[in-house]
Amino acid sequence: MGNMGGEGATDDSGPNQFNGNASITINADKDSNLGSIYACGAKQYAPNPGQPGKRTDADASKYTVTGTVTITGNNRLPDVEGGGSSATNVVYRGDGNPSESTFVGISSLSVETGNLALTVNSQFENNGNLSVASGAKLDLTKADGMNLNIGNFSGNGGFLFLNQDQTLKITGQVTGTTKVAIGGTNHDNTQSSKLPSIGYTYIVAPKSNNDSFELLPYSTQPNMTLVRDSKGNWTASSNGPGGDINPKMDSISLGKNSEVVPNGTTKVILPLNVTPDDFWIKNVDLDIYVDGGLSRIDVDSEGYHSYTSSGYDLFMTVDPDGNALFISGFTDTGAIVGGPYEIQIEVPAKNSSTGQKLKTGTFTLTVEGGTPPGPGTPTSIPVPTANTGLRWTGAEQVGVNEGTGYTLTGHKAADVGSHTATAALKSGYQWTDGAAGNKEIQWSIGKAQGLSAPANLAGAAPTAEGASDGKITGTTAAMEYADNEAFNNPADCGEPETTGLTTGTYHVRLKETATHEAGAVTVVTVPAYGEPEEPGKPTEPTEPDKPTEPDKPTEPDKPTGPDKPTEPDKPTEPGKPNKPSRPSGGGSSGSKPSKPSTQTPAQNAISSITAAPAGGTVSMVLPESSTAVGSAVWEALAGKDVVLSVSAGRVNWSIHGLDVAKDAAPSSLDLGAEIGTGIIPAGALEALPSQGEKIVQLALAHNGSFGFEARMSVDVGRTNAALWANLYYYNPASQALEFQAAVRVGTDGWATFTLDHASDYAIVLDGKSHKPASATPVPWSNPFRDVAENCWYFDAVAYVHRNGLMNGTGAAVFSPDATTTRGQFVTTLHRLQGTPKPAGKTTFTDVSQDAYYADAVAWAAENGIVNGVDGSRFAPGEPITREQLAAALYRFARLRETPADVGAVQLLPFSDRDQVSGYAARPMSWALERGLLTGLDNGTLAPKAYATRAQIAAILLRFQGSAADAK
Repeated sequence: MGNMGGEGATDDSGPNQFNGNASITINADKDSNLGSIYACGAKQYAPNPGQPGKRTDADASKYTVTGTVTITGNNRLPDVEGGGSSATNVVYRGDGNPSESTFVGISSLSVETGNLALTVNSQFENNGNLSVASGAKLDLTKADGMNLNIGNFSGNGGFLFLNQDQTLKITGQVTGTTKVAIGGTNHDNTQSSKLPSIGYTYIVAPKSNNDSFELLPYSTQPNMTLVRDSKGNWTASSNGPGGDINPKMDSISLGKNSEVVPNGTTKVILPLNVTPDDFWIKNVDLDIYVDGGLSRIDVDSEGYHSYTSSGYDLFMTVDPDGNALFISGFTDTGAIVGGPYEIQIEVPAKNSSTGQKLKTGTFTLTVEGGTPPGPGTPTSIPVPTANTGLRWTGAEQVGVNEGTGYTLTGHKAADVGSHTATAALKSGYQWTDGAAGNKEIQWSIGKAQGLSAPANLAGAAPTAEGASDGKITGTTAAMEYADNEAFNNPADCGEPETTGLTTGTYHVRLKETATHEAGAVTVVTVPAYGEPEEPGKPTEPTEPDKPTEPDKPTEPDKPTGPDKPTEPDKPTEPGKPNKPSRPSGGGSSGSKPSKPSTQTPAQNAISSITAAPAGGTVSMVLPESSTAVGSAVWEALAGKDVVLSVSAGRVNWSIHGLDVAKDAAPSSLDLGAEIGTGIIPAGALEALPSQGEKIVQLALAHNGSFGFEARMSVDVGRTNAALWANLYYYNPASQALEFQAAVRVGTDGWATFTLDHASDYAIVLDGKSHKPASATPVPWSNPFRDVAENCWYFDAVAYVHRNGLMNGTGAAVFSPDATTTRGQFVTTLHRLQGTPKPAGKTTFTDVSQDAYYADAVAWAAENGIVNGVDGSRFAPGEPITREQLAAALYRFARLRETPADVGAVQLLPFSDRDQVSGYAARPMSWALERGLLTGLDNGTLAPKAYATRAQIAAILLRFQGSAADAK
């Protein structure tokens, strides 16, 4: 413990250590009011001397235990903080009633009896060990954002509950047999409470055995199992709803080859001959082609399949009681449109006993009254053309579009390179040139645009004048460098640094790969002997290309889902600034001074801005005596992709250089503020919908327009955390307060607003937002020359700009077609939540603590919204994909307690559904159900395609509307 010297003790006796093991046992009857348990020690004191009540501050870095701490408890086991000990083991012994706990930094968990649920904030330390005894239950369904990576696992007949889109990774040994239930169990613990997602991998355990895990099936799918592959991946597999269904098909053929029916026919039955006789096809993902076009698949909650032809002429369902195809039409009466139809059926290799696709012959259905012109009068059609400008996304793309009168082969591919599509005429058609033979159409997929310029590079001088042992730090083997801008004779970089360099200027970029062009360039100077290190500076990116096929609205002014973008874009603007300490001058993420600076804060800020890399943040602390920022600082900041974070007492400012026009930088701007002074007439305050003690008055030193947008954070006190901060502007002309915005107060007591002018304000702290639900929005003054009023994304851009979620990428430019990086998107979600302060710093190795998105990434990781790309990296500069976007937004919706659940995963209508990563299956389905995403015009979902800034704006607008409707 720390100082225990008395009720009024607030000082600290300093670090201390307990040598040995410790055991803590919790009794539900006697210890029901305990708070959290800390494996480390703590300082306990009375914050109010002479009054009852004590405060306990745990500190794992100061009060440590050298041995193992074992914590044993039952249903009322409190939350456990495991830091500060060599190992922290938790043993749970419940009575069977559900119990919920948060365990952080624990080394092992043993669930010996009862039903324990872990929360989203639970975390094992260094892949800790897990044990679930016979009959005991461990519920992980509430731990969506938890890092589900553990070491050794012992099942021994216990139950493990997972969500429909969760994956448990076990790196160590697996012993015993564990029953896996999706969502939970029914009353007799024989079935899962939710339908498992067929094809989804729920457990990755390379050292498991074939009997390590047993799936409890869903009521309508009693034959579902978990199947282990050679790598230890346990994937949900279904053999259909019956208990006597053969999982493999030997053959399939048509019961008839043709049929002629009259006009008005509403149903045609096509019998299918299947061996073995007891194989049912109703739960098989058949590929059904109508006139050469692949039909879309739809699956209901019980797994039954239906199919829609690519031309929307036929609707087909599988007989639920036998092997036959029911064919009907899409007219109001259900009648089939007249004409001939050629239908072919293929069975996927996974359902074939031969391991190869099974194919039927052609069934020709002729509906009288719709026969196309005969051989004597063929219909002329143009030769289809190739889609151009395609770039690699990892998903299958369509190089030539399907159409009427011909069938296509070779028109889809995913690989970079040249491809050939073949168009074959159908009966009754000819090409416009009179030819009747096949046409070959050449098309190609180019490499994706290169990734962002490398960050966190720095040049180090040689150890002697004229020596060649200089180096560039921060490089990887995936990079290359050259001593010329044209990159003639490039050389491979080393990892973690590139050595053997002489003094000079070098250009560094990510190498070209089989799927990506070479990346953007960072210029690094290896200084002369005796000079300090110098950070690398990314070169200015070129103007992004336009997407080859723009987003097409399903209704006027309403876009469909995002198309494939072309090039990563610049960061938007920072989130809430860090609250820096008060040194003598400004600091920088880009400069590394060799000795304490004697410059003024303005001089420090200017030199730091000049040296800062793209995306960096420069801190500037203003003295109380002078809160004005002079013209030289604004001139240095204008047009740069750098954030200036200014601390002025209880007010912090965050200004992005790209929002400051080079030709309109202010001559001087006073960023000082007075809080709590009586500047607003009492009559105006009395008209506000709140009590006086909940009003904070704010007087800004500057008066009038800034000339750009700035984010202002105000310290309104920790006691007001989670309240709404409603900002009102005092209008001297009307002598009334006018509502401006409402944001949540963060847990640190700070509220953040976006302003473009300074005046006198009142902040009303209340339990609700004062924003009128049905008020007509304030007309938006469009500052962007590349956002036209008639474009589909105009309203979306207006929404995100008006609400401070996204700003421009430069003076008067929004760059709607540029891509959005992962760091930028997480920053928008952080702002949407009111920029709450994270509990700690980010642990991702590629996220600089000075980056504008650092707080946003830390907050998102703490709340389970993001997990990173490989456990240690977040990849903030990489463009965000559609599936990554959906996953983050899905978890964000749960954080806000917005209903985010869906039924069975519904991705089967899309031809590229297999490209969706396992973690993203449910979020993508949720996003589709909510209308946040839609499929593309070619029938694909494109989960690996990138999202543009305009599309992100539209999705955020839809999300806010969807959330409001849900509530």
